Parts: sequence; structure tokens; C-alpha cells
Amino acid sequence: MKILDRYLARQFLWPFCFSLLCFLFLYWLIDLFTHLDDFLKNQAPFWIVAQYYLATIPIVLVQTSPLASVTGAISSLSRLNRTHELMAMRSCGLSWYRICSPLLVMGLVITFS
Repeated sequence: MKILDRYLARQFLWPFCFSLLCFLFLYWLIDLFTHLDDFLKNQAPFWIVAQYYLATIPIVLVQTSPLASVTGAISSLSRLNRTHELMAMRSCGLSWYRICSPLLVMGLVITFS
């Protein structure tokens, strides 16, 4: 793996992880308000509710990781464009496919895993 691939992958991972956490918390918040009536009616203790939401983490990650990978790719490319790093890569003779290939590979691995 070349240095540029590692750099682009690192630039992708931060927005990906941030958007994945945001989607997880949004899912939990919406689900909490949806099931709050049931929790209160059955007087569920806090640790049971916490176990319920901890058990939903794998399901939520599987459902939201494709969208988070797209969001991470768009965010990382827009940040690279804002700091003119994409222009520097293009002026060195790199094609758009070469620039986006690490992001595409990481997105596909995340989506299909």
C-alpha cells in the first residue's frame, strides 16, 4: 500500500467513524422515543433498557454502515478539496480513479463485511 493510499484511508476513517456514531445515536434516540411508553408502562429498570440498546448495536451498525461509508467518502473528499489537496494530486498527474480507489475499496469492504 502506498503512502497516498494510507493517507486517503486515514482521511476517510475519521468522518466514517463520526457519521457511524451519529447514526447509532440517532437510531437509539428515535427508538427510545418510540418505545418509551412501553418501558414506562412495564417499569423496566435502567440496566434492562441499557442491555436492550447494547444488544441492538450490531444490527444498527450493519444497517447504517453503507450510508456512513458514503457520508465519510463525501466528507473526506470535500475536506481534501477545501484544502486544495485534490488539486495538488491532480496536478501531479493522478487520475480521479486513482485518487478515489482507496475510498472505493474501503467503502466496499465496509459495506460487504
